[in-house]
Amino acid sequence: MPYGEPLSDERTPLADFLRILLKDCWRNSVSLSKDSFDAALLPGVRERLAEAYGSLRESEQDVFQSVLDDSGLFREGVVHVRDCPLCATPSHDASLVYCAHGMHIMQCVQCDLVYSREVINRDADNSRYRQSNAMDAHMALHTNSVYAELESAKARYIVTCLREAGDGSNVTLLDIGCSTGAILQAAAEVGWQALGIDLNCAGVQIARSRGLDAIEGYFPEDLPSSAGPFRAITMLDVLEHAEDPVSLLRSVTRYLAPGGLLGVQVPNFNSLLIRIEGVRNNNICHGHWSYFTSETLIKAANKVGLEVLSIETIISEIDRIRAYPAKQVIEAARLLTGRDVELAEIDHRWVHEHLLGYKIFGVFMRPLT
Repeated sequence: MPYGEPLSDERTPLADFLRILLKDCWRNSVSLSKDSFDAALLPGVRERLAEAYGSLRESEQDVFQSVLDDSGLFREGVVHVRDCPLCATPSHDASLVYCAHGMHIMQCVQCDLVYSREVINRDADNSRYRQSNAMDAHMALHTNSVYAELESAKARYIVTCLREAGDGSNVTLLDIGCSTGAILQAAAEVGWQALGIDLNCAGVQIARSRGLDAIEGYFPEDLPSSAGPFRAITMLDVLEHAEDPVSLLRSVTRYLAPGGLLGVQVPNFNSLLIRIEGVRNNNICHGHWSYFTSETLIKAANKVGLEVLSIETIISEIDRIRAYPAKQVIEAARLLTGRDVELAEIDHRWVHEHLLGYKIFGVFMRPLT
């Protein structure tokens, strides 16, 4: 479906499947209180996080500019160009969605995935972060007590979702991109054995200081040879960073036991806020190389043989949405839903009912056979 066009009334099998999943997931998730980590619904939280977020955004802008020339394009030798990472359709056949930060954000004409045509080379990417204070700002946010409380609540929600989707057996969990260990802690609280892996040395050290088992390094090459198979694996805000998300999912699947569960969180390119803000939104950035919707996330999972158990959105950003003119909000909602919408309808519940929240969270299963 071309970006910017209303949703069709035509009922495709995938669209029908999503509607069924959505009804089940929304009914179940209300009792699990996804609202408990939605900053938009918690008075005073935005104000208490403003300084940490401001420092992070400022440092990120410095990092972005370090690889761009005076015309706003990538400097020579910094990036390479790729085709669609989901179906390999040539990028020259794709539709241009945005130009931002030197990137050409394309939409594949075959599978609908939105992705950056350019990807920064690993050495250049690592070097620019080492020469900036971006990682310090990132850790300052993650160690902020208010942010940590939100992350802990979200981690408990995610572990609960995995427990409800599973068979109740003892679980060994791997958290890829574990940061300071929120998922590891939530898993430990329910008696699971959990291992985390992350590139961020500071985050891993904090996780270890909390008595959690975490490894600094890349997945899967830096995992111990004895690791796995796991009954559950989580990847929160990781898949969008992968140059080859299908290859990453295939590797993850190999570490899942038959019947094992994968919990994935990614930014939602069809979120109402991103549709309103476009390239001004901070999710349109270097390092986010693929921009998933619920449909394209399911396609990626299906491509490696994973079955979808549930799909939903979390984090409404309804306060930021309401800060925009009513006409702009209504038009964005109409484009995303394909129908006329009254402003009074648009609250955090409506956002999630229509899969328009800021993040997508899906639970997938490796088949038993």
